[in-house]
Amino acid sequence: MLARFASRAASLAMGGLTTPFQRPIGNVIATRLASTSSTVNTASFGFLPLGTSVPKMSLLSEQLSRLRPFSPPPAPVVETFELTSVLRKRRLKMNKHKHKKLLKRTRALRKRLGK
Repeated sequence: MLARFASRAASLAMGGLTTPFQRPIGNVIATRLASTSSTVNTASFGFLPLGTSVPKMSLLSEQLSRLRPFSPPPAPVVETFELTSVLRKRRLKMNKHKHKKLLKRTRALRKRLGK
């Protein structure tokens, strides 16, 4: 227990932060150095070993030709209908009635004047 606090204090003094779930940085570097052996050559990019083969362009183009272009999914169909309020219906009915009454009056006036 005391060793854990001592290692944490040492890492804080050196400027590094560690958590209880994180390995100390010295162990991480040691395992990385051990995992990379000197017999494995890497490419100039630093991530491909020379022994591995890169997929040929014909295979890549063949796979790309199989892909379909992106099309967004169809929008969900929502059936809607307009609601007309009762007051609006009544107002429209009154306007229709007034208009018919006005037409009837003007028609009667034109008949009287035309005689």
